[in-house]
Amino acid sequence: MVWENALYHKNGRAKQVNLTWLALILAILVVLGSSARGNAFVGVRALGMGGAYTAVCSDGAAVFWNPAGLMQLETSAVTLALAFPTDGSASYRGSISYLEQDSGYGAGALTWYHLRDNPAQGPDGVLYDKTNDFSYSLAKPIGKHGYWGGTIHYTREKQADHTVGRWTGDLAALVRLSDVVQVGAALFDVYDFIGNQSHAAPQGSGSALQAGLSLSPNDQITIAVDGYDLLNGRKARSLRFGGEYRVSGGPALRAGLQRGIDVDWEAWSLGAGIDLNQWELAYAYLGGDYNGVHSMGFTWRF
Repeated sequence: MVWENALYHKNGRAKQVNLTWLALILAILVVLGSSARGNAFVGVRALGMGGAYTAVCSDGAAVFWNPAGLMQLETSAVTLALAFPTDGSASYRGSISYLEQDSGYGAGALTWYHLRDNPAQGPDGVLYDKTNDFSYSLAKPIGKHGYWGGTIHYTREKQADHTVGRWTGDLAALVRLSDVVQVGAALFDVYDFIGNQSHAAPQGSGSALQAGLSLSPNDQITIAVDGYDLLNGRKARSLRFGGEYRVSGGPALRAGLQRGIDVDWEAWSLGAGIDLNQWELAYAYLGGDYNGVHSMGFTWRF
């Protein structure tokens, strides 16, 4: 994991963050990194909108869906998220992120993601595959109406009796075409995209390109559509549709739909969230072929 170097002024002046070297490290590690990382299944608002989030990304979920969206943060924040199935298997996915808004040097995020999955009976009880992903994300502006972003990951995966560690990276962009329309794109596992996939990578991982369009005619309504795995690197192409309606002075209501392109697969989601000044609570439920997944999130802004 890579930490941003920060200088904190004792006299109370704004923090200054030196991100120049971090941008260089990001570029190097994306090129030198190895293997692939599966998409993290977190980001409660994003899941509530059916994963149609590449061109939205105005909160901590940007780390997993489009790191360029970190430039849209209005405050610094700490976020926690947890997703778990309803089958009683004790599998889960969770994350905690520290988000730093842009202070003239770019916006950044430090994230720890943990996955426990694939339960199997062992001689001493139930065994799980476990993944720990430590990442640093950085976003900076491109001109007046666009942003670029990237994330470097160090991932350790424990499966059965062996553990694999590797580096990889993601690259993304977000462009505001008007006051209503935004477009975004993200390429996950860049190293794999340029032809260096490790045979140790888990099935279903690999490079994936997703792109999306969002429409926000006012502060209350957001409608979005995404295409996932457009180059079919993960053999999981799908279309995602989502929407959000923010009740004036009240909660936000969300819904989404995902449909496979090459396979007969379909899932839907419902979600809600509420802002309480510095605090935000969110919940999403995924049905259909997800077979029931609960996702909950908490954000503290400062």
